Amino acid sequence: FDIFAHLAENYFVQKDFDFTHNIIVALMKTAIKSTRESMKNPKDFAARANMMMSAAYGLNTITEFQHTDGSWNTHWFGHAISGLWNATHGAALALTLPVYLEWCSKNVKGYGDKVALLGQEVFGVSTVEETIKEIKVLIKELGLPQKYSDLQEVKEVTEENIDWLVKHFIKDKGEVSGSWEQIKEKDVREIFNMIER
Repeated sequence: FDIFAHLAENYFVQKDFDFTHNIIVALMKTAIKSTRESMKNPKDFAARANMMMSAAYGLNTITEFQHTDGSWNTHWFGHAISGLWNATHGAALALTLPVYLEWCSKNVKGYGDKVALLGQEVFGVSTVEETIKEIKVLIKELGLPQKYSDLQEVKEVTEENIDWLVKHFIKDKGEVSGSWEQIKEKDVREIFNMIER
């Protein structure tokens, strides 16, 4: 899932450069298809090779060319969760990406249109809600957590836990994060609280 999340970080920019945008979309589609095929048949060399090539190109500068204003906020939310509960990187991103896209779609001008475009280009759906639903279907197929309590260490989520997560996000990312989103501390808290407990 980290492959998809890396690509999403560079997909969500205000001004697209067609070359980069189209590479990101192709890599997303390839990553999803080849991961599903690899899970069905772990001995399928071509599927695994396509998945690994998607991983290699999912985080190299080709997907940042003229797309340098991606926020990487989803990753910083995930890093905080991993720091508190020792969650794997992909598991933490599975918790954060859907709620982050939902929050930004409601609170950041033009962001919902970009989420809907992702749905059209990658999943063949047309709305923000359908796009987020498809991402959640992928997360479930991969066996990744969908709520805090799906993490092995989490028995309950307290306000002290949320305070810790917010503090570490702000410490690592700063008071205002994102060139498009411009999220502040109160937004960070709201997003952490949106993840189902």
